[in-house]
Amino acid sequence: MRQPVRSKKFEADLARAIARGLDSGDWEHLVFLLLEEEVLPPEYDEHLLHGIWKGYLECHLAGDLLVIYRRTPKHIIFAAIGTHAELFKNQPRSYPKVPKQRPKRSGNWPFGN
Repeated sequence: MRQPVRSKKFEADLARAIARGLDSGDWEHLVFLLLEEEVLPPEYDEHLLHGIWKGYLECHLAGDLLVIYRRTPKHIIFAAIGTHAELFKNQPRSYPKVPKQRPKRSGNWPFGN
């Protein structure tokens, strides 16, 4: 069985979520599943994150309430809990923007002009 690890930020996020009406039974069930299981049931929509959260997983706890965490062989490291807007606002994009125009071809273009 893994051991839970919570950051101070996560503790504050969790307190805010509970104050907003998070069902503690839902939270306790999720923690139990994460500590005991390798894969969550499909209704949690567990998936890997990228960008600044690369290496972390996200699952949907209730509605738009998300939990971000990392699994290690001995621990579940809880990093954040909140809505999409709270967790991902003002985050840098992890992929380059697509140019609006094709770049101009140089004279050495391999496929002709």
